[in-house]
Parts: sequence; C-alpha cells; structure tokens
Amino acid sequence: MVSENELTLLVEIAKMYHYRNASQEEVSKQFNMSRSQISKYLSKAKRLGLVEVIVHDSLKTTQKLLEEEVKKKYQLKDVVCCESKDTIVLKSNLAKTTLEYLLREMKSNTTIAVTAGTTVHEIANNYPYTYPMTNLTFVPLSGGLGKNHMDIQANIIAELFARHSGGKYLQLHAPVLMDTKEAKEVLMQQSFIKKVFETAETAQVALMGIGNAPIYKEMSQTYLEFENTDLFIEAKNITGDVSYIFFDDQGKEVDCSWNDRVITLPTEKIRQIPTRIGVAGGANKAAAIKAALSGKIINTLITDTLTAQLLL
Repeated sequence: MVSENELTLLVEIAKMYHYRNASQEEVSKQFNMSRSQISKYLSKAKRLGLVEVIVHDSLKTTQKLLEEEVKKKYQLKDVVCCESKDTIVLKSNLAKTTLEYLLREMKSNTTIAVTAGTTVHEIANNYPYTYPMTNLTFVPLSGGLGKNHMDIQANIIAELFARHSGGKYLQLHAPVLMDTKEAKEVLMQQSFIKKVFETAETAQVALMGIGNAPIYKEMSQTYLEFENTDLFIEAKNITGDVSYIFFDDQGKEVDCSWNDRVITLPTEKIRQIPTRIGVAGGANKAAAIKAALSGKIINTLITDTLTAQLLL
C-alpha cells in the first residue's frame, strides 16, 4: 500500500518530468535522489495510474478544435480552454489551467510582468513550491498602494510568485491613480518608478487578468475612497480593462481622466512584450476579452469553453 506522502512525492516528480519536460537528471537534483530512483518513481506513477499517456492521432477533441478556431480567428500564439463552471469554480479552473500552461512554457532566466486581480492572485497563490526555477523575476505592471484589496494588488502578486518559485521581485511604490495628469508625469520620471517600468518593458512574459466594463462607484471607492464618476463620465465607450487601462470594443485606450492619471505600463508598451497571456472567463467578460484580442493587447488566451464559443 502506498502512503499519502509517497503519493504526493510521485505526483510532484511526475509533474516536473512531464509538465516541465525536465530531464531525469534535473529531477534527481531537484529531489536529491539518484537517476535510477527517479526512473523507478516515474514507472511506479504510471503503474498506479497517476500518469496516463494519451496519443491523439488524427481525431481531435471538440475542445481542441475550439481552441484552434479561436487561435486562427485572432491570430494568437496559443489558446487553452478549461471546463466552464459557476463563477467560483471557474476562477479555480482558470488558475489551474494557467499554472499548467506556465509550468510547461516558462523557462529559467525569465522576467514575468503581472497585473493585479483576483484571478492572477489565485494563480500566484497556487504556484507549487516544488517548481523552483533559476533567476525568475516578477514585476508589477501597475501601482496599487491603498487600504483596500491589498491581497490582489500587483505588488503582492509579484511577491507571492517570487516567494513560491524561489525567484526575485520588484515593488512599485506608487498609488494606482494620481490626483492630476501632471502629477503622474512627474512621478513617472522618478528613478525608482522608472526602474520598475523599464524592467517590465523587458519582460518576456506578461500575465494579465481582463476586466469587463468598470463599475464607476466600485472603482472610485476602492482607490479614491469616494465616488467620482467624473473620471469616466466623458468616456461612454468603455468595454473593459487590462492593468487598469480602460479600452473600447477595438482594444484602443479610451480618452478619459482615469487613463490620463493611472500609474501603469501603457498598452503600447505591453504590446511589445513577446508573450502576453490574458486569463479571463465567463459570459460577462466575453466582450472585454474580444476587445483585448482585437487590440492585440494579449496574444495568448486562457479561458473557458463557453466563453471561447462566444468569441467566434
């Protein structure tokens, strides 16, 4: 009979070997075992049914066909779908699917820029401690100092990823919004702010949540502690946001006071990051996802099957 501890070890070894495509030598170093021990554990994992080898020949699953349709329509690098569930389970499914994708695609010596948000926080919070890589750096894409929603701010998420992966992180010591456009321009010239954004610009990967059309009262109360619809009232065409930048149905930044004053990496800079992963799901976010895709803000999408169908 296999103990719970041994089962856990078998699963972690199998994940590193199969998901990360690590060699048996790399796995043996990670777990401080000989290669022959690792080989035996991998064989045992298969024997116990913990690992299944599935060869997809010419027959493609419905989900795979759906992913390829979305990928082709929007000319994306990659599309990965998870099962559609209710809101709470969906967020967990999206996080799990994103982690599996990251662990397959992410390499050592990588800089990853991250946005704020509940979904990205869920991903960071579930990053397995047993997958440390060499020289990972996590950098926030936006400011976020304030009393509310501290755990989902980009600074906290960058730190969480770094702590779980054994990597490094930068902190952006700035609010998400300045009082005036002029104040923002002054702050953005400060060396300690420029360093963070310059690092974000050199990132190989951006991991970003996608928000739907903003609820003005919530946005104002969260970041300003009072309701101020003047920040948005002149913009009637807001469809969604990425990293607190509000865009229209074509993915173009809208002309509003919020966008003039927000402390974040501009979309034209985000578009220069090679791999831009957008993570979002649910019918209520379909329009925002479609706009982000149309505007090339993201080039890799992780969503659920029902939402993917709405994008076609």
